[in-house]
Amino acid sequence: MTYDDRTYWFFHHEKAEIPDPPSVLLLSIYDEYTISYKDRSDISEARDIERMISMGNALTAAIILDGKVAGTWRKALKKNKVEISLNPFRKFNEDEEKAVEAEIHRYGEFVGIPVKTLL
Repeated sequence: MTYDDRTYWFFHHEKAEIPDPPSVLLLSIYDEYTISYKDRSDISEARDIERMISMGNALTAAIILDGKVAGTWRKALKKNKVEISLNPFRKFNEDEEKAVEAEIHRYGEFVGIPVKTLL
């Protein structure tokens, strides 16, 4: 498929529906979603890409909101909990905040210890 003078290759599948609530992922910066493409304009606004590049090695993980990079996050493993610090690139609306909190809770379940969110 060609879109905006760029060619995209993909496996043919049924058209996916976008879920009603915002979708959120907490990804490592080394996840294929963030590093596989030379042109990242489809996953982030230009100003956000520049902000991420300027962070250099300080950038360790990305908040993905509805397919776009919407900020960064960091984790700190403590004795009985994991602390997650969020650095959103903009203020999230109420639905987005709920979706981020749900993903943080899911992360806590994955690592098997309680999570504390720091803003």
